[in-house]
Amino acid sequence: MEVLVDALATRGDELPGVTGPVEAARAFAEGWSQARGVTASVTMEQGLYELTKVVLPAPAAPGALRVARAEDAELVASWMAGFGGDARLPAHESEALRKSAATRVASGGLFVWEHEGAPVSMATLQGATRHGIRVSFVYTPPELRGRGYASACVAAVSDRALASGKRFCTLYTDLSNPTSNSIYQRIGYRRIGGAVMVAFVK
Repeated sequence: MEVLVDALATRGDELPGVTGPVEAARAFAEGWSQARGVTASVTMEQGLYELTKVVLPAPAAPGALRVARAEDAELVASWMAGFGGDARLPAHESEALRKSAATRVASGGLFVWEHEGAPVSMATLQGATRHGIRVSFVYTPPELRGRGYASACVAAVSDRALASGKRFCTLYTDLSNPTSNSIYQRIGYRRIGGAVMVAFVK
């Protein structure tokens, strides 16, 4: 970490923050704070979860999973911005997510749970490795929460990934949100580690 901090500081980089495994992120944050005279503050503590077998939600939420289509891009953009707000991301990161919607939809890795002809929740599959893949950007708009759509969406997306040959799926959660953490555990995710998001302020 000392070598990394020194290299970035010497280059004159300005960093908004750091995210990573708890010990590594905290070590970098401490070094960066001393090198650059900034204050480091934890903005989110995350849980890292892994799933190897899906436990289907019961009762099942109405609807079905489908790949997002081009006509969903505008809705997905607003949901990405909403996700950024819920995750307490800086405004520029939320805006970047919003702008990435069309590209994410075109990639084929973004899925929506559809009920009565309308998307009601979303999730993505990304960061594939040889044996695993990560579920990300799970989002249901506030007015549609509490109906089981996110559970159904994540379960179906995870099942799709395992059926494609992946041995496991992973995802990160905000540990301060007991609802999402319990939802994921009920469909088969088990916590295997953690991470931390740290912001730097001058």
